[in-house]
Amino acid sequence: MRDAKERSIPVAALVAREESQLRQVDRELRWSRKGGVWFLLLAPAIFAIVPVLALKYASPDDIWLLKWLFGVLGPFASTFWFVIIAMIPAHDRGERGLVFQLKAFGAMAFGFVASAGAMLLFATNYDVRCNWDDRGWFTGAWLALLSPFPILFVWRFLKRLSLGRA
Repeated sequence: MRDAKERSIPVAALVAREESQLRQVDRELRWSRKGGVWFLLLAPAIFAIVPVLALKYASPDDIWLLKWLFGVLGPFASTFWFVIIAMIPAHDRGERGLVFQLKAFGAMAFGFVASAGAMLLFATNYDVRCNWDDRGWFTGAWLALLSPFPILFVWRFLKRLSLGRA
């Protein structure tokens, strides 16, 4: 760390065998930066359980905020899981390098555009906004967020059929 400061390098790496070798400040920062990863890993459970509990116990003001958060954060969590599921076969085949990274980027872009686009079309639909109850809204939002997954499975099925492996 001292070398990085002396050489005016903005990035430094610290290697430790055990967490106890780190300073207290570094230990706390290490876990605080993993919050986003935990959100993404637990997103399916969060997006399934929280609306059910909110519909039962929350006020209408809280439901409105939850709908907003669901619409904004949902496409990111859906994209994270879409990339994992889309790239498992390529990873299992041992693909690495630039081609693998380009495929992963394409899967990420497709997953985000499909899920965010479906969510935008769903959430801005007049009938959905004015006539649907909260339970119907969350069910429809889930289907909108998960819309890239059926497309992926149909694509894989058609690919297998064309290769004669079905």
